[in-house]
Amino acid sequence: MKKRMLMLLIAVVVVTSLVIAGCAAPAPVEKSPIKIGFVTDYTGFLAIYGPKWVAGFDLAFKEIGWEIAGRKIEVIYEDGATDETIGLEKAKKLVEGDEVDILYGPVHSSTVNAIAPYATNMKIPYVLCLDNEVVLEKYEYVFNPLGTLQQHSSHSGTYAYEQGWRTASIITLDMLEGHLFMEGFKTMFEGAGGTIVQEQYTDMATVDFGPYLANLKDVDVVAAWYPGPAGPTFVKQYNEYGFLGRVPLLSVVPSGWIVPVEFLEELGDLSVGLQSAIIYSNEIDTPANKAFIESSLKYYDKMPYWEEAVAYASASVIIEALKATGGDTDPEKIREAIETMEIETPFGSLRFVDRPARFAAYPGYIVEVDRVNGEWIHRIVAEYDTHPLDGIAEYPPK
Repeated sequence: MKKRMLMLLIAVVVVTSLVIAGCAAPAPVEKSPIKIGFVTDYTGFLAIYGPKWVAGFDLAFKEIGWEIAGRKIEVIYEDGATDETIGLEKAKKLVEGDEVDILYGPVHSSTVNAIAPYATNMKIPYVLCLDNEVVLEKYEYVFNPLGTLQQHSSHSGTYAYEQGWRTASIITLDMLEGHLFMEGFKTMFEGAGGTIVQEQYTDMATVDFGPYLANLKDVDVVAAWYPGPAGPTFVKQYNEYGFLGRVPLLSVVPSGWIVPVEFLEELGDLSVGLQSAIIYSNEIDTPANKAFIESSLKYYDKMPYWEEAVAYASASVIIEALKATGGDTDPEKIREAIETMEIETPFGSLRFVDRPARFAAYPGYIVEVDRVNGEWIHRIVAEYDTHPLDGIAEYPPK
């Protein structure tokens, strides 16, 4: 009898446990991650900038714990090799193979131009990491937080004329970026009344600038742009030919004698006093920039510069858009969130202008390289609330 009662009691307990378990709330289903495909330049002539862009981009996500609205952020990195064919193939791999929700990068403009129509055709939001010449009216899923190439360089032309310089010689790389950066300079310099006396465009492989420097006309200012290792090479030869300190050298956007800091170390005192149009300086005195610098020191134990700042700002555009959608990666919702966005960045307020609303406006600066207590700084010598060409997504404007 006792044995039957014991068995009955056990049966009741088991059945009760099963009923309770069946009524209990199911375990929460883990949300799928938000995937971002990042095409950068680890190799090729822009290779020195790739890791710096990754550092600035990642910093923005480190600050939020790599999570938005309960969804983990997964970034998949690919090397575009500073080559448009390779870059496009990597973008296709990210979209069709990894099934990313958003595309980002690279620095190389020709690669961006190759990816833009593909991203729009696939309806994948594509956020650019630097200024570009992409005509955004054509590509409704491409978002340009840093504006056009001409926009980025335009205030260099304004500044040059304000200094009393009336004649200029242009020298830069014979590539898309070189021509369009100089278009921004020329538009504002000539528009103010200045005269372009000479234009010289050098081959990508040029390491001996002697023939071009020997041919330099008598002008008030030399407007130049040479990124990567070509930058220090050009400045050294500019000095050897006796122009440095005698004929002002103005970089229309950051050249290799302005950033990265490794090249400043290579040039040493030759860098001190050189000027450039730029959108960021670690001397900007705002709460947003102070917080950015503190964050960089916390996570990387290093002072941030232009490369990290612009990558951080464009990553912030992605983050704020995803916050606005509650983590929803629907392309239409992301587009609406970006088009109506205005955020504070390390270099100032960034907003998207009316024509088109996927094109940003932001402040611009002229900086002068200096070294204080062993630390390289970009001392601000002029500031512009917005670039003169803000809102012009196509050049020349019609």
